[in-house]
Amino acid sequence: MTAPPNLPPRGVERALARQRNRYEDEVERLIDATFRVMRERDTANPSVNDILAASGLSTTAFYRHFPTKDDLLLTLLERAHDITRRHIEERLAAEIDPVQRIAEWVRAMFDLLRTDDLVVANRPFLLAHPRLLERFPAELGAWFDALVAPLATAIYSAERRTAGQSDAAGQARPDQLRPVPGRLDLPPRQGHPHHA
Repeated sequence: MTAPPNLPPRGVERALARQRNRYEDEVERLIDATFRVMRERDTANPSVNDILAASGLSTTAFYRHFPTKDDLLLTLLERAHDITRRHIEERLAAEIDPVQRIAEWVRAMFDLLRTDDLVVANRPFLLAHPRLLERFPAELGAWFDALVAPLATAIYSAERRTAGQSDAAGQARPDQLRPVPGRLDLPPRQGHPHHA
């Protein structure tokens, strides 16, 4: 007969669950406070003190969950990425034609900035992005790839369809897809009035 596994008593399980719930609540409060401070002060670099004042939490609570402020900002960017990715996926789900998928991807991206409120909400992330890209290139590169992959696939499918190298539905065959580059580096447009 084998011995029963060493399971923690139910009281320990309940205590651990309460601790986990408390920590999850602290993380959410820090994230919400950071986003609120960034919006209210129109900054991409809120101070830890401002975040703590807005969250009502201690410095200990902050550093228990995030080794640096940039790690917290990365968490906010990750959430923004997830929302953006889901938005794009939902918009593209109904489109089969690759040319229409390209157009819908562009419309979906512009949709993210269609109102003044959305511009204000996204501005801090756009401003923080270069610094965070320097600190977390792998994470941000993977998120960029995930956002651009549907567009790259649609472009490639449209090219293949035009060249007669697609399946019956006009989609590129998986064995023909090229890898998506990790970053899109565009030079500033010369002579454009907004890029003086």
